[in-house]
Amino acid sequence: QRPILTTSILLVLQRSIEISMLQKIIDTICREPYRLFFPIGIWMGLVGVSPWFLYAFGFSAAYSGFFHSSLQMMVYMNCFVVGFLMTFIPRFTGTSYATKNEVFGFLFLFVGMAVFLRPEQWVVAEVMYCFWFLLLLRFLLVRIPKRRESPQARPPIELIWIPTGILLGMTGTLLMILSQMRVLPVNLIKAAKPMMEQGFILRCWEWPQRYGY
Repeated sequence: QRPILTTSILLVLQRSIEISMLQKIIDTICREPYRLFFPIGIWMGLVGVSPWFLYAFGFSAAYSGFFHSSLQMMVYMNCFVVGFLMTFIPRFTGTSYATKNEVFGFLFLFVGMAVFLRPEQWVVAEVMYCFWFLLLLRFLLVRIPKRRESPQARPPIELIWIPTGILLGMTGTLLMILSQMRVLPVNLIKAAKPMMEQGFILRCWEWPQRYGY
């Protein structure tokens, strides 16, 4: 019985150590979400350009420019946007770090968009993109009004471009969905797709460059 008891104790200790290490990793990611989303962004960038390589080396008879642009802008670029904002905003405003639910929510949406874009399920991926915008907006609204009352924690005026970009991006995405479902004229896609892909990124990424980020 003693060897069994000893083995049981060792297993419990091993399990406790594993849980403790996992909790430390999760806590680190919540404090610095870029550690998770930047590597995912790099990986998604490689996936996004893979159709060109497969086509160039004869492994694919054709390539989808629509898939390439959608994955690059909806997933690849936004992994860096989310990683930056979720790390910067709590520190700049002196508010709470990202929660586990927020981190895994963004992770779930990124993975979901990539999964549905691959088989060309455009509408499903775009619906998830709308939820991504809403989750990002919620992340900002929960923290910015609760910022510390100090000059250092006062958000720069350029921060207004983020909700403006969210509005443009979400409007373009909704127009894309309605056009693809034939609710609106299909030709509207020509205007909706640039708005979906560039409206948010160009507006959101202007102000960090002025501050050297």
